[in-house]
Amino acid sequence: GTCAVEAQGDVQPPVWNQRERLRLNFPPHSPPSNEKLRLACQVRVFSDLDVTKYEGFWGQYDSKCSDESRKFSAPFGELEFL
Repeated sequence: GTCAVEAQGDVQPPVWNQRERLRLNFPPHSPPSNEKLRLACQVRVFSDLDVTKYEGFWGQYDSKCSDESRKFSAPFGELEFL
């Protein structure tokens, strides 16, 4: 859920898989704003693409991350990389 992004480009599968359907239809995500999202951990990339991360821990808000929020932050510290 924390990897919810908007991906514009060639990703496979081209539509949500079962995990994406479950997670992106569960709060804090909801229609219609969830329709543009994919879980980055569930897609494979085959060419260049544009990825947009939205505000909020879960990427649930409509506003794109600002320059200030693009600074790297690991909320779980070193556990983020296990």
